[in-house]
Amino acid sequence: MHTDDQIAQAVDNSLSDDQAARIRADIARVQELAYYGFKGRMYEVFRDELLLETEPILRGMLRDGSLGRLSMERFNERGIEFWIHPEDLATLRADAAARDEILIDMQVSALKTFRTNALVKEQWNPNHRGPVGPAACVRTSSARASGSSVARTCGG
Repeated sequence: MHTDDQIAQAVDNSLSDDQAARIRADIARVQELAYYGFKGRMYEVFRDELLLETEPILRGMLRDGSLGRLSMERFNERGIEFWIHPEDLATLRADAAARDEILIDMQVSALKTFRTNALVKEQWNPNHRGPVGPAACVRTSSARASGSSVARTCGG
């Protein structure tokens, strides 16, 4: 399994709601956001939900070292030398402020890429059927009530 699929699977493992319902809700919400040009208050609410929902997943992956391990694998698969010093991994396990600093940088960068590629350039495909299935953008209202996390951020 490629590292992109491993990352997606790590996120999906935290989900308990119906994936098909999430995809249907995503299609409707992305269409509505597109109507307004992915701008304005509605997009801001959507963006803030994504940030809040991905935060605990990414923070946990930083703390347990899985994000660093998967990142190294992903870069190495692409022929790009990437290495994380064991002391840095230990710092991420022990230091919440260090995790938060990296988390904020990651989310800001990812959100720009996500908005441009997945939304504006319409690269999110709700019918994608990769090795781990379709990717959802947002949680359904039942998932919000149960507190489950967001699925892969429109990464299908």
